[in-house]
Parts: sequence; C-alpha cells; structure tokens
Amino acid sequence: MALYSRQPPPRDRWLIPAALGFLALAVLFAAAMQVLPGGTGAPVTQPSRSPAPKPTRTPSPTTSPSVVGVRIRSALTGLCLAVAGGVDPQGAAVEQDTCVDGPGQRWRLVAADGGATAVVNVASGKCLDVNGAATDDGTRVQQWSCTGAANQKWQPQPVAGDQAGVVQLVAVHSGKCLDLPAQQTGAGSALQEWSCTGGANQHWTVAP
Repeated sequence: MALYSRQPPPRDRWLIPAALGFLALAVLFAAAMQVLPGGTGAPVTQPSRSPAPKPTRTPSPTTSPSVVGVRIRSALTGLCLAVAGGVDPQGAAVEQDTCVDGPGQRWRLVAADGGATAVVNVASGKCLDVNGAATDDGTRVQQWSCTGAANQKWQPQPVAGDQAGVVQLVAVHSGKCLDLPAQQTGAGSALQEWSCTGGANQHWTVAP
C-alpha cells in the first residue's frame, strides 16, 4: 500500500499569516489611540492662545457750551447790570445786582447806525431803554421791546486815564450817561440817565 504525505488543506495555509496580520493591525491601532485626541492615552496639548486685544475707544472730546452775551459790571461796586427780579415784563426796571451766571444778567451788544450799540437782554430779548425817550436827569432806565429808536441806542466811550476796559454808556438821544444814583453800592439799586460827570458811578466794564 503506497504511503502519501499528508498536505494541509489550502485553507490552513493562510491561518498563520492572517493571524500575524491582525496582530500587527491591533498594535498599530493601540499606538494610534495613545496619540490621537479622545484616545486612551495622554491628551494632545494644544498651544495656548492669548486673547485678541480689545480695541480701545477714544473718548469724544467734550465741548463747553458757548457763553451767550456779555456782562456789564459797575466799576464802582462790581455788581452786574440786571433786569429787576430776573423777569421779562415790558418796562421792568434795570438795576445793579449781585452777579450770577444767568441770562437775566447777560446782554447782547447789537451794532446800530453811527457806531452806536443796542443793548439787548438775553433772557427777555428786550432793549436797554430810557423811559419815554426823556432827556431829564434822573429819568429811569428800563427794558422795553426793541424799536430801533434813539433812546435805545448807546455809545460806549472809553474813560480817560489808565482805566483800561472801562467805558461810559452814553444815550444817543440825550447825550447823558447810564448812572448809578448817588453812587449807591447796594444790590437792587435802579439805574437812571444823568449828565455825564466822569464819576465812578458812571463807569462800566463789559466782558464775557
């Protein structure tokens, strides 16, 4: 009886190489899990990023409100030309009063013909006026609706000497000066027109 060597079936030839192949794949997979994010190994460290700087806003420059009108101040007392009570009725007396930062003590100087000036109260819009256009000494000075008449026009005349910025306010219709009666120094003293004497009670400064 002839003897034959037994050969393994074809299927068995591939078992060992296939096993080795699977083993190699398992090793590679395990190594990949050690370095990839979410694997079982140490997490991958991402480089830190500094936050982007926030743009700085340059603050808008603040502007001061513009000053309207000027103050007319007695050179004798330092008090300011004002409308009595700070109100605006027709014919309200014009007086000297303690200076405050209010429209009742501010005046617009409006150029008129012949180099004269209309003196207009900022609060009321009315003009510095000699009552009834009278020319007598002692005639009251008041505010009145602006008409453009000569009794509402004033000529600022510099005072002689070293008193820089000091003026007399001369009424165009009469040639008389805006006057503080009897050189009164108290607040609330009403003003008048009077023949120009050059006295300190007829001297005024005009400034913002």
